[in-house]
Amino acid sequence: GANTKRAARDTFQNLLGATPADSILLGPNASSLLLTLANVLLQLDLLTADDEIVVSIDNHLANVSPWEQAAKCVGANLIWWSPFSATPLEDVISSRTKLVALPHASNICGQVHNICSMAQIIKFRSAGGATIVVDGVAASPHWFPNVEKLNVDWYVVSGHKLFGPHVGGLYGRCSTVKNTLSSSPGAGSSGNNSEERLYSLFECGTVNYEGCAGIVGLGAYFSRLASHSDDAGQDGGESSPISITQSCLSRTHVQQAYACIRQVEGPLVQALLTGLQRSSPQVRILQQGNDKAIRLPIISFVHDNIDASTIYEILIKNGMTCRVSSFLSTTYLRQALDFDQCLRVSLAHYNTMDEVGLFLQTLASINGWKG
Repeated sequence: GANTKRAARDTFQNLLGATPADSILLGPNASSLLLTLANVLLQLDLLTADDEIVVSIDNHLANVSPWEQAAKCVGANLIWWSPFSATPLEDVISSRTKLVALPHASNICGQVHNICSMAQIIKFRSAGGATIVVDGVAASPHWFPNVEKLNVDWYVVSGHKLFGPHVGGLYGRCSTVKNTLSSSPGAGSSGNNSEERLYSLFECGTVNYEGCAGIVGLGAYFSRLASHSDDAGQDGGESSPISITQSCLSRTHVQQAYACIRQVEGPLVQALLTGLQRSSPQVRILQQGNDKAIRLPIISFVHDNIDASTIYEILIKNGMTCRVSSFLSTTYLRQALDFDQCLRVSLAHYNTMDEVGLFLQTLASINGWKG
């Protein structure tokens, strides 16, 4: 069990682009890990009534609710920031800012934020005092997190969104973890292992060993994906047996796998976006007005004249899977983009251009689609 758990941490470390000095914490999912993080910061008095917490409106509620509760608990000021407004991020960051919660990509809009640039602004405006928490759940199936280069403090993913089991992984930057542990009970005691103290704070009870084995298998899957990349130099032959106690994933494998994913998904995204926009003047893509933003295959849209649930039912009857919901988005995002429920199409590297074409053809056949 212990070796499998260690191998799962090693796998997450490479998948996220962390260094061996950084920490990887395991949990049931991203939502529970973010809630645990908020509770740990409260427990260690690292959030106070004098602080400000900045939350981006395009976060999933998993990276919103913990900070709303934390702010309410200590009387801190919660500030909402919208990437859709004319207010730049730097205008809401100050020396009082203690924490900033951001998505690497919105689970509605599917556009990648330049987290590295945003982190530089946050650290500068807060004089290094702000902790940056990034939700990478929507982005990580399609985009290499590369957390070592982001300059963020905490970054969370969910294994089941990464084509693996229901296990969450929380990256903690080395210096941030040290500062957090310096405030924990027993910080100055001799013989008190810092790693043990970290796990006692974040990992309650026995970690899911079966899930950890699945995460190691996920690493093997990414290694196989890497063999299909242009620069892998491999023939993608027979698979080797998987050891659940040792990660087979390397940083090179991860980079090659993500290059392969982007190579496949890029044309699919463009075809679907172009097809939707041309299919009807009544179709409205939900997105940030930034043409330079990197687009992931997460596309949400509404039709001005046809209810989203009606479109969903027709697609399901024709054997096509999409989702209709508000997708645990914030009220502020729904107001900014003017929708209550939307249809969301989530493509991946196993989808094909024929499937995109059939999807668009089915939409075009709906009565009243073209207006």
